[in-house]
Amino acid sequence: MQLEQLQLEAFGPFAGRQQVDFKALSGSGIFVITGPTGAGKTSIFDGVMFALYGRASGDSRPADGLRSDYAAEDAVSRVRLVFTVRGQRYTVERAPKQVRRNSRGNYSTFNQQAALYLPDGQVLTRVREVDEQLAQLVGLGAEQFRQIVLLPQGEFQRLLQSSSADKQLIFRRIFGTQLFARLEEALKTELAAQQEALQAHQAQRQLLLHQLNGSGDGALQQLLDTDYPDVEAICQLLEQRQMAGRSALDELAAQLEKNRRDQQKYPLEQMGRDNAAIVQLQSCQQALAALDEQAGEQAQRRCQLAQMEKLARCRQAAQQAQEHRARCDEAAAGLKEAQTQWDDLQQRRSEIESAERELRELESRRSESDRQLQLEKSRLESLHLRQKLEGSLQDSLLTLQRLDTVEQYVQCCAEQADLAALRAQAVTLQEQLAEFGRAGCACRAAQEEYDRISGAYHRSQAGQLAQTLRPNAPCPVCGSTHHPAPAKTVDAGADYPALQAATAALTAATAALRQRDAQLAAALEQLNGSDLLPVLGTLSALKADPALAAGATLFCDERQQQLRQKQSRLAEALAAFCPVDQLQKKGLDTAAGVAASRAGVQGKRQLWAEQLTALPTGCAQEVQDKVRRLEEERQASEKRQEALRRQLAEYEQQLASCRERLAIRRQLAEQTAQAVRESAEALAALLAREEVQPEQLRRTPPTTAQRQQLQEQIDRYEQERQRLLGQKEALAAYEGRALSDLEEARRVLDALREQEQSARQQVTALQLTLQKQKSSLSQLQQLLKEQGRLDEAYMQVQDLYRVASGKNSQHLSFERYVLSGYFDRVLAAANLRLDQMTQGKYMLLRRTEKEKGNAPSGLEMEVLDSYSGKARPVSTLSGGESFKAALSLALGLADVIGAQSGGIALDTVFIDEGFGSLDPQSLEEAMNTLEALKKEERLVGIISHVQALKERFPQGIEVRPLPGGGSAIHQK
Repeated sequence: MQLEQLQLEAFGPFAGRQQVDFKALSGSGIFVITGPTGAGKTSIFDGVMFALYGRASGDSRPADGLRSDYAAEDAVSRVRLVFTVRGQRYTVERAPKQVRRNSRGNYSTFNQQAALYLPDGQVLTRVREVDEQLAQLVGLGAEQFRQIVLLPQGEFQRLLQSSSADKQLIFRRIFGTQLFARLEEALKTELAAQQEALQAHQAQRQLLLHQLNGSGDGALQQLLDTDYPDVEAICQLLEQRQMAGRSALDELAAQLEKNRRDQQKYPLEQMGRDNAAIVQLQSCQQALAALDEQAGEQAQRRCQLAQMEKLARCRQAAQQAQEHRARCDEAAAGLKEAQTQWDDLQQRRSEIESAERELRELESRRSESDRQLQLEKSRLESLHLRQKLEGSLQDSLLTLQRLDTVEQYVQCCAEQADLAALRAQAVTLQEQLAEFGRAGCACRAAQEEYDRISGAYHRSQAGQLAQTLRPNAPCPVCGSTHHPAPAKTVDAGADYPALQAATAALTAATAALRQRDAQLAAALEQLNGSDLLPVLGTLSALKADPALAAGATLFCDERQQQLRQKQSRLAEALAAFCPVDQLQKKGLDTAAGVAASRAGVQGKRQLWAEQLTALPTGCAQEVQDKVRRLEEERQASEKRQEALRRQLAEYEQQLASCRERLAIRRQLAEQTAQAVRESAEALAALLAREEVQPEQLRRTPPTTAQRQQLQEQIDRYEQERQRLLGQKEALAAYEGRALSDLEEARRVLDALREQEQSARQQVTALQLTLQKQKSSLSQLQQLLKEQGRLDEAYMQVQDLYRVASGKNSQHLSFERYVLSGYFDRVLAAANLRLDQMTQGKYMLLRRTEKEKGNAPSGLEMEVLDSYSGKARPVSTLSGGESFKAALSLALGLADVIGAQSGGIALDTVFIDEGFGSLDPQSLEEAMNTLEALKKEERLVGIISHVQALKERFPQGIEVRPLPGGGSAIHQK
């Protein structure tokens, strides 16, 4: 993996955008990063770490604290890193979690964002996807990458002199052996759990043994009283006691069975029921004997009841025949009455025929009277017309004389008519303005109603939607899973049909308003060219001030008042011969009408004169009297005709009704006569069949109460006899049996029950003892089985824990044993470089001897001095020698981690070590070692203030503080 370019923006101490071109520095292989303390040299590596892992290089710098304090409020903090892996170029961009001002000027918190641009053009934008892809590309965790790429200042000096426990913590983080630490802790927890299980098992065993004390068994108590009771012997003794107890239970069960059979020989309840049945049988036999003595009386009562029923049937038949005879007599009387009415109607037929002849004669006379009446009316109309023509001739003379006056009057009327038309238009305009105002009010009311219903409908919909909300479920409107104030359900009658109706009403009101507006504009257009137009103004003025139309009406009224004064003078001249309204009716309201009237009057005079010569003469009063007399005669004739018609209709109706009644009465008479004959025949047959004489029917019959009483006596006798016979049949099995001695049977049963109760108490006590012993035996046997399993499991876990925790002769835990293998490889790689830097004088070794006391062993380190041939502690090295050893250890660790990560070569390394503590020769040897890294095609960045390094490696990066705060990067 090789770094190519790094861009930092609003990151750490850098307010603006800063860029590091690692590709340009790769030519020399080694570059120096210089700058004052606190300027931000380590922030360059923080940018690399954050771009790859989303975190800083040190634990003291959290990822959400990487935003620069010197950046603008709306600047975006971000890092962009370009690197290559196996010849493929990748670009990763990250922005830490930050608080900055957004585009609206408000401060908001923006979460971490990431984007990875792959060589094939694909872009990953989810943080988790970017982290997973980078982990596959780099092949190292964040801690391993930090140990390989950045050699922190002083950390490997501490690693040289640290104890095995401290190295264990450091290497655990680097090589990921936390699993072994967790295994050790899990084994410790499991060992404690096994120990608790053993203690609980022992406590349960002691409790069971304690429960067996006081059982009264001497042998068992002797085993329990020892210091360490033999559980197996106790179990064997309990098994023997179980067998003996079961034998005793079998003997008691046999005794109880024999007692049960003995008790069954004395069934007291059955014996009592048998004695009661025997007594009941004896009573039943006595009652039957008493009833047999009453058999003669019962037969006599039966015969008496049969005779009563026979006479009752015959009397009923006789009564029915009598009723038929009465109905027959009634039908005959009705037939006679109907025949009498029919005869009366037949006698009135001559009167009806006379009325018909009179009616026909009246109709004939009425036709002649109508003809004469019509002639007289025609004559009367001719006389009236003659009188009218004579008057018209006289009037026409006056009309011709005053036509001049009429012409003047007509001109005045024409002007007044024009003014009236204008006034009518003004009134119409005023009405249309009023209609426009009402339409506007209606439109506003419809709009308010629509707003009310629409708001209620939406509130109702919101309430219904709120009912479907569930806690932690997203809202279908805003997507929020928190619903602090859901809408309430309202019932305001605002359903969807009501909303549609309100919408339709609003549309209709709007259309009506537009129609009124168009009508108002058309009315104003008609007034163009009139005197009212200047008064009215524009349509917008009318809408703004409807009083303008009223002013136009007042204008017309003033002009019309002037014309009325002139017209009144002309009207006085015309009032003598013709009212003004008659002039209008005659067509004299215009000048053309006056001329036409003059010609018409002259023509009519000639025509009327000719008509007068053709009309008859005579007295109109005489003709009117004759017409009135003919009318009176005609009305009298009509009244008489109407009376005759009613009389004829009434007669026809009576005749039809009488004919129908007569037919019904005849049929009824025939039916009743037939019924009389049939009932008489049935009565005679019944008397003969029942052998009853007619004289017997005339005797006083018995009452219903007497018959019922006799029937009840018979029924009671039969019911009692049947009941007793049924009882006797049911008790036939007890015939001839004697009563049992119940007292003796009770004494025997009481003795048997006492014996049974005693045996059952013994069984209960023995069963309880056996059950307790069986439960204790089962639990003790189960505890014996669990004891071996628990002991074996405890020993296994104890052995594993001793190995894992280092509680052994070597004081070497399993984790330190694994880490010692890694440590040997690290020391082998470190000695390759230490040998070069010290000309073969020193070699780092892992000490394998056991440490003093209980101190952990396995990761202690010492240095072998080839000059003396002895190994000594690393703490005896000088400052320069310690730096060489620490640098060698750091580079060796980087080699091992790189090899462990799958062979991924990390071509860039940053060294933040104390070169200033080296003497010139040691510094030269250290630089030679770094030169060797260059030969390995590594890019080495040295964070240092040593001037010799700057001169030896001129290419580098300088971090300079800015006067206003923050820093800037300058690349050489």
